[in-house]
Amino acid sequence: MNYTVTIENKGITVEVPEGTDLLTAQRMADLNPDAPCGGTGKCKKCLVRLVEKSEDGSIETRDVVACTYPVRRDLTIRTIDRNAGAQILMHSDQGQKEGSEPRVFPGLENNLLAAFDIGTTTIAGFLIDAADGKLLAEAGVLNPQAQFGGDVISRCIYAQEHGSESLSEPVRRAVSELLVELGRKAGSRPEQISQITICGNTAMHHLFLGIPTDPLVKAPYPCGDRESLDLKAASYGLPAAPGAILTVLPLIGSFVGADTAACIESVEFDRQEKPILMIDIGTNGEIVLGNKNRRFACSTAAGPAFEGANIHCGMRGADGAVDHIDFDGTDLQIHVIGEGRAKGICGSGLLDAASVCLEAGLIRPDGRILDENSVPESLRHRMCSEDGIRAVRLDGDVVLTQKDIRELQLAKAALAAGITILMKRYGIADPDSEIGDVLIAGAFGTFLRPESACRIGLIPGELYSHIRAVGNAAGKGARDCVLSQKNYERCVKLAGETEFVELAAEPDFQELYVGHMYFPE
Repeated sequence: MNYTVTIENKGITVEVPEGTDLLTAQRMADLNPDAPCGGTGKCKKCLVRLVEKSEDGSIETRDVVACTYPVRRDLTIRTIDRNAGAQILMHSDQGQKEGSEPRVFPGLENNLLAAFDIGTTTIAGFLIDAADGKLLAEAGVLNPQAQFGGDVISRCIYAQEHGSESLSEPVRRAVSELLVELGRKAGSRPEQISQITICGNTAMHHLFLGIPTDPLVKAPYPCGDRESLDLKAASYGLPAAPGAILTVLPLIGSFVGADTAACIESVEFDRQEKPILMIDIGTNGEIVLGNKNRRFACSTAAGPAFEGANIHCGMRGADGAVDHIDFDGTDLQIHVIGEGRAKGICGSGLLDAASVCLEAGLIRPDGRILDENSVPESLRHRMCSEDGIRAVRLDGDVVLTQKDIRELQLAKAALAAGITILMKRYGIADPDSEIGDVLIAGAFGTFLRPESACRIGLIPGELYSHIRAVGNAAGKGARDCVLSQKNYERCVKLAGETEFVELAAEPDFQELYVGHMYFPE
């Protein structure tokens, strides 16, 4: 038997078989519901508002977890958008390279060029004039694959169970829609675009192209073809000029993908005498250390906590997210994106929360939240419990729980251990004197406070003065490569000469990982 689900605030009605959960119903309606755990019922963040008529005819509403609520009658719901005002990072602090000499393909006249950074969380697109390299338009959206899980492993597992097309189709459609939007903004048509260059991490690369992701969830995690690819844009449903070329930038290794290759080109590793450290902290965490002569790269499964997944009140950097916290010596001072009521906490706020709680004496270096009687009197009103777990009240109903701190410790320990191993590989004994810049790429890196990152041990404290954010370096690298044959060749060369380090295979990784769980004294 089938029932109808009316999505009131979207003006959509969809018919679904009995027993279908409300998350699946939204997917069937071509919506992109946010489901960080992929619909397993663990995160309880795919809430929808059930609209029901009571016996007296009045309308009553209640929030239910979409992925665990089965349809057994006709229903009316309203979606709850926790990502309103989500910040999608477009800019890069790296200057635009001069000139425009795009690659030449027989039968194609270069008029407009497009570049995309396909991230796990967001997709950023750019439209460029091939004649002078001028940026004509830019646009971004949240990655619609988030409905199948907030992290790459969840999505790879979903692809195993339901076929890769279930994840390939939404992201290709999103890129196609962005191409149309970019054209509209620039007063042009997609049919004028001759070349499209994309980059993304290894999982995003595989899922966009429809390459099986099975190897990515099984040790030793081999990835598919690492080489750059020149494909027909039409084969992937992308609106562009007849015969337009889709260029996929090269991979470096398992979970160090084309986005990292684009970053390496963008920040010009090949022109560095002194080693630099680049960290791209997103849903995945990639680290590169090196200079023009040699480079090492690794990936850490660190991002879900920094993107709000696995955090009790976690959310993306959107309106209502606590993004920064200070301690004035007496109490915590909370800042909320949009200046309104706090709805949750995003990654930069999570780092600040741990940092100021350490400073204020609310948590110990081992991460344990102290009881009310053990903290300064002016802060005792902050101490509470959530579902029987110790917590710190930040603002209204937004709390930082003991489990949240443990999740943060796991994430920061993985990144810190990765940095330590790369420094050992390179032979760095004194980071302060031997490492030049520490470049933080990506949206999270743009908004985090370096002092908080160092205070919790995410980045070695001696590198504090070296840290600077470089914005969307991956998107900038993709733009560089579509604009210039020379830049494209540099990217391919840099990627091919960067040595991938599989952290799990390093004999001291586990010991370092455990050691970095603690916060610095």
